[in-house]
Amino acid sequence: MKKGTTIHHKEKAKKVQSPRRKTVVEKISPLMDLRDDAVFQIKIFICFID
Repeated sequence: MKKGTTIHHKEKAKKVQSPRRKTVVEKISPLMDLRDDAVFQIKIFICFID
C-alpha cells in the first residue's frame, strides 16, 4: 500500500515540474556533449535564475 502511494505522489510531483524541467534539460543536454564544465555550470546557474 505504501509503495503505491509513493509512486503516485512522485508522478504527481513530476507532472507539476514537467514544463519547467523540460526546458532546463533541453538547455543542458547540448552542453553534455561539449563536456565543458565552466560553460555547463554557468548555463545551469542561468537556468535557475531565469
